[in-house]
Amino acid sequence: MHATASRKFLNIIKLQMDPLKILYNSNPPEFSQVSKLIRGDIYNAVLLKDGRMGICATQGTKAEPYLLSLSEINLDIPSHRVQLIAYYNAVFNADIIPDAKQDIFTHIDFHAAGNIVMIGFFRPLVRKFDAMEIELKIFDLLNNDERLCPYEELESALTMADKVIMTSTTLANNTFSSMIRLPREDAKVFMLGPSTLLHPLMFNNPRIQGLYGMTFSRNNYKVLEIIENHGGTPDFSPYSQKVCMIRRQTLTAL
Repeated sequence: MHATASRKFLNIIKLQMDPLKILYNSNPPEFSQVSKLIRGDIYNAVLLKDGRMGICATQGTKAEPYLLSLSEINLDIPSHRVQLIAYYNAVFNADIIPDAKQDIFTHIDFHAAGNIVMIGFFRPLVRKFDAMEIELKIFDLLNNDERLCPYEELESALTMADKVIMTSTTLANNTFSSMIRLPREDAKVFMLGPSTLLHPLMFNNPRIQGLYGMTFSRNNYKVLEIIENHGGTPDFSPYSQKVCMIRRQTLTAL
């Protein structure tokens, strides 16, 4: 195979790979750092010995009853992915220098944005779009609401989208890799939600322009208590900080 063609082929393969698998292989988890695993119906949380913490939405999967060992992790099992994402969020998110401490609607101007697709029903954000009369199509498998579009129309909507707001739980349920390849190359994708991995690895796909997640103060036992009592995003949001990372011209390679 010609060298240029070979590089192009390798780049295509890289874009289609699972980011969590890449991160797992390049930065194997050091579970000896973990102080506590907190399991709730809506979120899992990992607390490290130095007080850093990370979370990931369960998406209705039954949480693992204990901290997995390195040899037990199977990335084909959603509950294993949830625990791993919570761990990586604890390791990486607390130490980032954010580009902004704002929510996506405040940070990005969606007026005249063309076709906007939202994957995941972010109700407070939808209310802002509706109040400003900005049209968007919303898809969510885990909700039943008249505001949602039929899920079988998602693939077609993504191929025509100019901007995509994608829940970061697509990484947890392993649908991210199949969805991210559908928008046009010039489409702009923004990852959103408390489960967001705030790591430059996510920018390996050129469509991704921004990562909008949350960070927590160290040893934030209030958030851990809320998660253990099966609370959701509206419950712990007052005790968190919204932050974002945006694409740079030059990114740190793994």
